[in-house]
Amino acid sequence: PPKMIQRPDSLIQITKDETLSIKCSFRGRPEPTINWLYNGEEFTMHGSPITDGVLSLTQAKEG
Repeated sequence: PPKMIQRPDSLIQITKDETLSIKCSFRGRPEPTINWLYNGEEFTMHGSPITDGVLSLTQAKEG
């Protein structure tokens, strides 16, 4: 079964216009696929900001 190597923080706070990188990593065979969820739905964005289990968001907005 997959084994979690690095778990993202459960609470993340940033200020407006900051950049955020969240890392999550697993180990297993076959190699696990990491999917990010937001409010229970798979998180997708044009130009996918997800690389090797790291979700990067730039220029945070209020709201």
